[in-house]
Amino acid sequence: KRALIAYAAENGGYPKGSWDALAPQYLTPPAADPWGTPYAYASDGRIFELRSAGPDKAMNTEDDEVERN
Repeated sequence: KRALIAYAAENGGYPKGSWDALAPQYLTPPAADPWGTPYAYASDGRIFELRSAGPDKAMNTEDDEVERN
């Protein structure tokens, strides 16, 4: 989330679609959650959603952890 905030401050918005624009200046890939699963990212440039699959390592299940701005 810190990398997204830093990017937005310098570029006037969040990277659209993928977060490839964050590397290498803001984020060194791969970005994985505490369970080793890559984070899912979506943005239209104004808002973002950052999703962790959670302990079950499956996206879009009850234990997902989600950050939105």
